[in-house]
Amino acid sequence: MYNPLAIKTRDGDQGVKMSDMNSLSSRLEALFLPKRHQKKIARERKKAEQAARTAPSPVPETAQYTTKLRGLIGDKTVKLLYWPSYTNPYQRLFYGHPNEWFDHSAGTIDAALDQLKSSENETVVFHVHWLNFLEPSETSPDYGTNCQQFIKKCATFRDLGGLLFWTVHNLMEHDTPDAAIETDLRLKLLELSHAVFVHSEAAKEAIALQSMSPTDNIHTIEHGNYIGVYPDAVSQDVARGKLGLKNSTTVFLNLGLIRRYKGLDALVSQVDRLAEDGRDCVLLLAGRKTVADAGMLGELSTTSTNLISYDGWIADWEIQNYMNASDFMVVPYKQALTSGSAMLALSFALPVVAPALGNLPDLIKDGVNGFLYDPDDANGLAKSLRRATDTSNHELAEMRYNALVSAQNFSWLSARSVLLRKISSLS
Repeated sequence: MYNPLAIKTRDGDQGVKMSDMNSLSSRLEALFLPKRHQKKIARERKKAEQAARTAPSPVPETAQYTTKLRGLIGDKTVKLLYWPSYTNPYQRLFYGHPNEWFDHSAGTIDAALDQLKSSENETVVFHVHWLNFLEPSETSPDYGTNCQQFIKKCATFRDLGGLLFWTVHNLMEHDTPDAAIETDLRLKLLELSHAVFVHSEAAKEAIALQSMSPTDNIHTIEHGNYIGVYPDAVSQDVARGKLGLKNSTTVFLNLGLIRRYKGLDALVSQVDRLAEDGRDCVLLLAGRKTVADAGMLGELSTTSTNLISYDGWIADWEIQNYMNASDFMVVPYKQALTSGSAMLALSFALPVVAPALGNLPDLIKDGVNGFLYDPDDANGLAKSLRRATDTSNHELAEMRYNALVSAQNFSWLSARSVLLRKISSLS
């Protein structure tokens, strides 16, 4: 029998922190307490929103951790530039606070070359994340040329003594303009990189298979959790009142960019079928649509009567409204190496329905903190959604608790320590 209290956290403590339990309590109360008076809900909603708008988004960091990490690289001084830079907190949490011995900032390969040429005693690292910034633009319209120039500069950076790292988040960029050119780019970058990082053993095997190369230079690092990173002051009662949802309804959520590759058409169809069978359920689809997939949301909204969509950028303080109003996050990917959305959901104590792809089997334990299905099973998603609607309030409360506990076991500190150890071994 799975016992969440027996899970040992990275800091050596048993169970979850009291602050995390306080965060979870409002969601558990909403499952069991009678519905509050509408005026009281309105007052609570207003108060919570005001608090959430000004709530900080802390980076978990302590002087004790910093001292421990300092010992991993000895007396070295490191300057790391990462590229490209995104507004989500992944990179900020992964690298932690800059300091005098580990300074890091966003920067291009040109900036990394300049830094390397001007540095005397520093170890200079250029850390690549995503490759979509090489795709054609108004200033650099030719994709092939962009890729060739990038690889040439990376080779020069390495020849001059810089350390080249790459975290592989996808097997292929979602909107690649030319799969053959990108494949060649990936193979060359894989060969040039001093170290390649992934977020699961499954990703390591997939990259090795794709490139037909050994895994010696590919290292698995954790994808840390987002507990306490986003405001989380709104109860389920308040969140559902804000979105006009009944307490009795099973609410499925998909939050993030609205893209075809995410399998959203199949998800909408399956939720509709459940509703046709008499199950009280809806799908919340919240996020910004891209130009390429602009028509998809309109198509889905026209054909579905069980879809509630919010098209637009979701501010940090608003994420809690969707997370806390929902019963399950659903990420019906057709292919995936890493799912930050699943980790975000677990960090909000929200169980996840997902295919067994990439790092998802590492995060989701079937029937414990979500439902996992075989991506090759044509009925896998449908069966998992049906299991979700069959989940009792008591079972759901336990799954929420398990979700939060499981998220706590994935540490940014652990991921950063792998990075620093690799820098130390190569410099």
